[in-house]
Amino acid sequence: MKHSILTWVILFVPFALGAQSILLDSAISYSTHYSPTAVGAGNFNADSRTDLAVGALYVKKDTGAIEIFIQKANNTLSQKATLFFAAENPAVKCLIVGDLNSDGFDDIAFGYDHHIGIFYQRSPGQADSLRTITLNEQVSSLKMGYFNSDTLVDLVISHPDQGKFSILYQPTAEQWDHEEVTTFSSRFSEVDVGDLNNDGKEDIVLLAGRFVDTVGLFVHYQDKNGIDPTPTVLRPKQDMMDDFYPGGIAVEDVNGEIWCDLKDIAFPHAWNRCGCFWVCGLVMAAVLNKTP
Repeated sequence: MKHSILTWVILFVPFALGAQSILLDSAISYSTHYSPTAVGAGNFNADSRTDLAVGALYVKKDTGAIEIFIQKANNTLSQKATLFFAAENPAVKCLIVGDLNSDGFDDIAFGYDHHIGIFYQRSPGQADSLRTITLNEQVSSLKMGYFNSDTLVDLVISHPDQGKFSILYQPTAEQWDHEEVTTFSSRFSEVDVGDLNNDGKEDIVLLAGRFVDTVGLFVHYQDKNGIDPTPTVLRPKQDMMDDFYPGGIAVEDVNGEIWCDLKDIAFPHAWNRCGCFWVCGLVMAAVLNKTP
């Protein structure tokens, strides 16, 4: 059975200063061999074009897969390879692409069950065997960031069933130290990273969506001592949650307000009657958009 991924979508974004729309190009669909669950963009053949890694729901009971799509000169995608891995519960929940070991090649990190899997790219188009890191809890989301004073990439992982998240510090290349942080009595479906207070350090934002004790965003700021285990909790207005609940987050500067925190938070809503997402400058402007 063929499945598909979409590379372009149409987004309608209501901003704080009035409803504006961003119209992207028409959607392009590509077939995958397995049901796609997560996607990440990077470079897998040392050219100047962006490629895709697509995580699969499963191949069969004890086999998972990451499908690699290479962008050709005409800006279309072609399936290049499939990276298989063995696991009892192989469904890929999340996936990121980036140079994890600072060797100049993009690697693939993904979450499945209570594991983080890493395929290191040793040379263009050549992936190493799977490296597995076992955690104490199920994985729901995964992001890269810098959470201590060194220059090596670290990883942050949200857990769906407990008020916890994990940080994988990288003291030396390809060596990972696991720290589990208990933050709040809630369940976290998404995590993202960004400098939310413009101090030059990356902070961690966790989303607690539907079926949780407290719906909202949990911000763990980073200071000179590292990540603060006590979160700042940001909640949407109650009337916004009558028809929908947050379904994901993205931390990025979407409105160019250089006098603000330089990072805004957007999160799409699930369970509503139409597709949309809200920018945090609208929902919680008093908290995140601060004038100096």
